[in-house]
Amino acid sequence: CHQNLRGVSSDRCPECGQRFDRAHVLQFVIPWEQRKQIGRFRAYWRTVRIFTFRGSAAAEEAEITLSAALSFKCVTVLFVWLTAAVLMQCGKSAMRPNSARQQSLLYFQSLDFTDLADLFRNSYFFAVSLVALCVFIISATAIPGWFYYQRHQTNAQKRRAAAVCCYGIAPLAWMPVLTALALLFLGLEISYEHLPLIFYAAAAVFGTFGVLCGLCPVVYAWSTLGSIRKVTGSRSKAIAAAILLPILWPALAGVIFFWMQFAVNYLAFIYVSLRQ
Repeated sequence: CHQNLRGVSSDRCPECGQRFDRAHVLQFVIPWEQRKQIGRFRAYWRTVRIFTFRGSAAAEEAEITLSAALSFKCVTVLFVWLTAAVLMQCGKSAMRPNSARQQSLLYFQSLDFTDLADLFRNSYFFAVSLVALCVFIISATAIPGWFYYQRHQTNAQKRRAAAVCCYGIAPLAWMPVLTALALLFLGLEISYEHLPLIFYAAAAVFGTFGVLCGLCPVVYAWSTLGSIRKVTGSRSKAIAAAILLPILWPALAGVIFFWMQFAVNYLAFIYVSLRQ
């Protein structure tokens, strides 16, 4: 019945009257699992804090469910993708197109691929890049799940492993916050460029938040390795993940971004050819 049973003196739920196991209630429960009782905002950031700084312990001790973990991952992926999309849009807005030809969907013959700015001036390339970025974030955060599984695991253990993999994305949730703070101090730096004290102080804080934002994926990778070690009990699994993940993630990024751009432009070429 979703009643919060912490602090209840009897072994019956005061809401529905059903008996419950008090030892089970006293286990380490992830706040996101109780978001209906304590509020989604508070539960989300408490969960982010736990899996950022105590990820390995939470993976081993916490009471978690796959459905809640999937919803937590969806929220975090959305935040990370929106942050990257806003940054890309800001960069695109600062790039003025040189000609109307760059707004055409079929631009490969005239586009300079060595000029990143020239690429992002094209609206179609930019839109496909946003979709590819979303697909990449979802896929990249799912890849570590391969290393959580073992042949002898029961179905319940497999579901728990998948849930731990979903909760493990928590360190990436700091990226939107750090990015917003970095942009705030970047604005201060630009506004007070003629006042040396404020300018250099804002630049230092902006650089600090920028570095911390860049470290979030590193923390995510490190906590993931620790969680794999705790869940599987296998050091070889963690070592294999440490070797393969830095290879798989860039390869996945290249495949997704290249093939999505190629597919869109190939379909556009067929469409234009048929119309002619």
